[in-house]
Amino acid sequence: MGFRLVFDIGYMEYDHHLLTALAERWRPETHSFHLFIGEATITLQDVEVLMGLRLDDLPVTGSEWYPSDIDGCVKRLLGCRPRRYRKAALRLACLREHLKDHRERIDILEEEALQRTRCHVAFLLTGFFFPDKSQNKIDLFVLRLLEDPETCGCLS
Repeated sequence: MGFRLVFDIGYMEYDHHLLTALAERWRPETHSFHLFIGEATITLQDVEVLMGLRLDDLPVTGSEWYPSDIDGCVKRLLGCRPRRYRKAALRLACLREHLKDHRERIDILEEEALQRTRCHVAFLLTGFFFPDKSQNKIDLFVLRLLEDPETCGCLS
């Protein structure tokens, strides 16, 4: 689905002193860091190269999406029926339990493997690209992005 490099990066420890120093040198009027060697900034192309993400294809937008049968859609895409947090979001704890309950099985069908992959990519997207304050829910628009793996790998 195009997230291999991001998945390989995993969790990174932050250097809080470095982040504090950079925050003190950030100038919002120029959108750059003012360092002793001059101005520096991070571009979208830098992110593309470092993370291996696409920038030139169809953009991902966070438009709201509510299928008529939310529970049936979630069951079809993820293979489980997690409790809803609210109309537009699902609880991640239920997905964690679902993956933990089925991780020992190796004799699975292709559709079940695709459902598990969608669950893992949903965690990645929720935690890395579309985080929320609680980090306990996933918006339904993310599921729409994961419906077709071929299309998902071509999104920017």
